Amino acid sequence: SGGREKMRKKNIFFVTLSISFLLIFSMLNVTSIELVTTSQAGSLDFEKKVFDGFVQDWVDSIEAEVGDTVEFRISVTYHKADPGEHYAYNIVIADELPPGLDYVVGSSDPFEPDIDGKTLTWDLGDLILNDTESFVITFDATVSECGEWYNMAKVEAYEHCTYQYFTNGAQALVDVECEPSGPPNIDV
Repeated sequence: SGGREKMRKKNIFFVTLSISFLLIFSMLNVTSIELVTTSQAGSLDFEKKVFDGFVQDWVDSIEAEVGDTVEFRISVTYHKADPGEHYAYNIVIADELPPGLDYVVGSSDPFEPDIDGKTLTWDLGDLILNDTESFVITFDATVSECGEWYNMAKVEAYEHCTYQYFTNGAQALVDVECEPSGPPNIDV
């Protein structure tokens, strides 16, 4: 009967060991499945262009003269990386006008920005951008001084599901040649 008791204890030990091994193995499988299903962040494309009336197209830079009105276009497009309910939200666009350009109040489409000096800010509020959707803003500025005027813009947003924070920037150039003032000075 002592041999039977030893055999019974061995069987209980092996059954307990086997169940423990199976439980640990099944937990490892669950962990690996969770790691495979994590989401990758998408991307936010951002573009700043200025309209060239001579070629009738949006370009990166133009030549202008003092007193001209130039038109800018800002576009932001969201691209998701994974299938699912991903979208961009809390989108804020800011444009920093250089000293030689002045915003034409009332010219912004689809709505007016908040204006703080030379900084124009469009808070898109509850607007969301789904995969490949874009939001476009156009506005005018007058040229007030000669010089090379780089108009800088940036965008900030978040991605639903991954909570990824996006930021991106772009610029357009308005080149205004300075004319010499008065006749040239010549010493003889």
